[in-house]
Amino acid sequence: QARDVLRFVADFTLTAPDELYVDVQLAPGRDGRHVLLLDICYCGTIEAGERALAPLRNFRRPMIDAVHPTPYVELQRSSDAMNPHGRGYYIKSGFLKRIEPAMIDIVLEQLAVAPVNTTVIFSHCGGAIGRVKANATAFTHREANHSLLIIGFWDKPADAEASTAWARGLWRAVEPMTDGFYVNEVTGEDSDRRIRINYGANYDRLVKLKNQYDPTNLLRMNANIKPAI
Repeated sequence: QARDVLRFVADFTLTAPDELYVDVQLAPGRDGRHVLLLDICYCGTIEAGERALAPLRNFRRPMIDAVHPTPYVELQRSSDAMNPHGRGYYIKSGFLKRIEPAMIDIVLEQLAVAPVNTTVIFSHCGGAIGRVKANATAFTHREANHSLLIIGFWDKPADAEASTAWARGLWRAVEPMTDGFYVNEVTGEDSDRRIRINYGANYDRLVKLKNQYDPTNLLRMNANIKPAI
């Protein structure tokens, strides 16, 4: 049912209320096969949250419905067990204006032959994020409704090559459908040109700030804006 659910969520999130966050994860289940998860947070009254979630619950019957009132700190640490200390990761990411059917088809085709240690996530953007002007902050991708993350991971070094190769292959297939990326997900493979383009029209203004506050480029282990002096 993954294709139908992804297409439904792609449309649903375009008009979701600001209080609702829904990301989609295609991740290994307990039996090693990939399953589709909806990671949900509603910041509002319980009654309004129930109404907002009703379309998701009614579209298909989930195997497990674990949505319930949760303290914020508990929600924040709810994924810790799935990301243990010492695990290795290879990540590629890019913004999407929407989750297109062609993107869904490619992702599902590639997941059908993926190693078990792989995950694809469609993180939710849009809403209030999209109503801020592109030049108001350093972040310019206000038109994005999702951020795509392709993840290969391993607990044993011997598994790194297969997971990484798969993630790179999927990224090559979908990169043309993306535009920019979230800078917290920068990797050593991201070129200076890709980083430069990612800041868009804000780049020159950010260089001036860099010149003023970090002219020696001390803070450079990031999606780096290099000083011009």
